[in-house]
Amino acid sequence: MSTESSSSHPHTATQRALDEFHKLLPLFEEAGYKLETLALDLGVAPKLVPRFARIGDVSPERQAELLEAHRHHRLAHGILKGLLHANEAQRVLKVGSLSPSVMEISIGILPKVRLIWS
Repeated sequence: MSTESSSSHPHTATQRALDEFHKLLPLFEEAGYKLETLALDLGVAPKLVPRFARIGDVSPERQAELLEAHRHHRLAHGILKGLLHANEAQRVLKVGSLSPSVMEISIGILPKVRLIWS
């Protein structure tokens, strides 16, 4: 195997992950979220960190339909579920006069959601 193909292998896997994520953007918009930024943490345990803003309300019935329709797609289902749970938390949790602004989801070995008020 050549050095060139060995050194490009990690980037090929990363590009596949980025492509897979990008294909999901219409789903997230249908669920009421727009991608604002996307960060990529490179290292031993790489992570994608998309930042979403809420752009609309979606009925609980439609949310359930979207989750069910994508239950076998691990990435889509996980991100969508994280966004919906984070939205509920932002609706309930109050921080003085601040308003919920965006949500970040760290997609890696240990996924997490960060809620941001401004």
